Amino acid sequence: MSDSVLKWIRCAIASAKRKPGKSSRRAGALRRRLATLACLAAGMWVWTSEAVTLRPPLLFDIFPGWQQGMPIVSQGLTLPVVNDRVIVPADDGAHGYEVWASDGTAPGTMLLKDIYPGKFTAGFGLLGTTARYVFFSANDGVHGRELWRTDGTPAGTIMLGDLEPGPADATFLNYTAARSLPDGRLLIPVGTSRFGTELWITDGTPGGTALVKDIALGGTNAIGQILTRAGGHIYFDAYDGSGKYNTLWMTDGTAAGTTKVLTDKGSPLSDIYYVHAFKGFAIVGVLGSSPQATWITDGTPAGTRVLAQSIMARAPIECGGYLYWGNLRRTDGTQAGTSAVRKLSYISDWSCLGGIVLFAGSDDTAGSELWRTDGTASGTYMVTDINPGSSGSSPSQFQQIGTRLFFVATTAANGRELWVTDGTSAGTAMVADIAPFAASSGIDWLVAAGGAAFFVADSPSGRTLWTSDGTAAGTRNVNELFPGAGITNPEQLTVATDGLFFTASGPNTRRELWFLPLQDQVVSVVEFYNQSLDHYFISASQADIEALDSHRFPGWARTGRSFSAIPDSAAAPAAATPVCRFYGDPNAGLDSHFYSASPVECQSVRARFPAWIFESANVFKVYLPNSTTGACAAGTVPVYRAFNNRADVNHRYTTDIALLQQMVARGYVAEGYGNPPVAMCAPR
Repeated sequence: MSDSVLKWIRCAIASAKRKPGKSSRRAGALRRRLATLACLAAGMWVWTSEAVTLRPPLLFDIFPGWQQGMPIVSQGLTLPVVNDRVIVPADDGAHGYEVWASDGTAPGTMLLKDIYPGKFTAGFGLLGTTARYVFFSANDGVHGRELWRTDGTPAGTIMLGDLEPGPADATFLNYTAARSLPDGRLLIPVGTSRFGTELWITDGTPGGTALVKDIALGGTNAIGQILTRAGGHIYFDAYDGSGKYNTLWMTDGTAAGTTKVLTDKGSPLSDIYYVHAFKGFAIVGVLGSSPQATWITDGTPAGTRVLAQSIMARAPIECGGYLYWGNLRRTDGTQAGTSAVRKLSYISDWSCLGGIVLFAGSDDTAGSELWRTDGTASGTYMVTDINPGSSGSSPSQFQQIGTRLFFVATTAANGRELWVTDGTSAGTAMVADIAPFAASSGIDWLVAAGGAAFFVADSPSGRTLWTSDGTAAGTRNVNELFPGAGITNPEQLTVATDGLFFTASGPNTRRELWFLPLQDQVVSVVEFYNQSLDHYFISASQADIEALDSHRFPGWARTGRSFSAIPDSAAAPAAATPVCRFYGDPNAGLDSHFYSASPVECQSVRARFPAWIFESANVFKVYLPNSTTGACAAGTVPVYRAFNNRADVNHRYTTDIALLQQMVARGYVAEGYGNPPVAMCAPR
């Protein structure tokens, strides 16, 4: 038994000893539980798997006692994150439901503003999130429901305007309807009595919040539910009063730049079913055409054409430079590059893993099972028949972690449980039988955080929070790892920089906010590529990775390449050095990120290049190479940096020397120490 475990046991026993005097059995049990939590909070107990180190979960009892500080929310709605803080509606018993923020610490968990003073509820309605702000609707009791924003601080929580003047409410569509332009401004459909539902734009300031254009003049509602960013524009469906409904429009955020999209024959695209972004273009499903068809457009009549005589029945997926949809087709954005891959009877969930699409599908010889495709007929096949027979295993909830895909599947013997795959039959297996025998564990809220999977599951001990590194031994109930935590019915699992936020009930509380601190032993720095920009981007941040994987910022797709690093929050070896990150200001013609492991270079960029906005001094940690030879120490590998040598500055980071040579042949410039130049050294 380790010293840390013995220390924790001694602490719990000593703290929970009964004091003189009478005490009920319930009070004694409560004292023991509180003693356990106190010892955990003192940092005397951690749990480490191959993927992650967990520290004791922290409960923020916003409404003390057996009261509910957090609302119960709809399925799948995570908490918005901005500036490393989650923004939540909460009730402390004194102010009603108001807007709060938490950075995962007790001092950093606070009421941002008592918007509707007293015990009245302002009503937090999430509208959208940008890199700087969370936008929401709220009622202050004077102006009605209006547009607000917060940066996670009290001073940065303000109303942006009385869009519906007086005490009446402005109306807002659901939070999925807002989209941001490349410069960070947010476009939001807003309903007012004067204009109806039209598109408004905001930069997060009252002066920068305005109506874009009154498309359907007067109080007629114009804007529908579709808003998608493709290239530098937002595409949306609208009614302009001409009798054509759900017609495709585009905007750059100005009235003059808000126009109807026309074909080369001068006709509009009406009865729009969906709009997806791909390579800077908008892929548009048109129900109003005959026959129904999928179109592609760059916003100009000459660039608007039919791509395929079929409709995408579900959200497509971008993988390896292609867009996959239907049962089963793919396109590279041209008619010549659009083809049927293989005829399948059913496809549902899918994910891109190293250039291969993994999906749940059926070809009528079996039920829904795990399939894969590389875009060819011969390369499209069932990975493995998890649950033989017509019922199938129905794989779902795909979550990529590193080079593996976690998912949920059903078998007759074990019910619906957690599985993992590397895309091969031999590498596909059930992780653990959480609910024993044929019972199902009801897995939900499956997310990737700190190199591990976290999810909610039913087991004989109740519905609780679980973690897994993909092995049976590394799949554990968090309550069992930290006795006394008492987490019950967790929801809203939300990944932040240093841990996992969620809401749950506790031993002596109803639903409140929790935070699970965690750190990777090693984290993957994942590379993305945007073809329309011809830019590369890397990040170890799960928030960044999930935002790009979910196409919140369209046009970005994984290249399938990555390298390892030490997470920013980890207790790194003394030789490790933090990597700084800068963002090129779009107002200066830039729109890219720059990384350096050199403290001298980081300081030089801050001092000499004001167009490069300093974002962080420590996004992850690596090692510096020998400053003369560029050699990396044993146990590490070289990371090369290639500069595109263009005005729209962009860098590519790779551990592949052959790829570096290819980039140099394209006109890139290698940067770093030694020959060939090495920028940093990554742990193996």
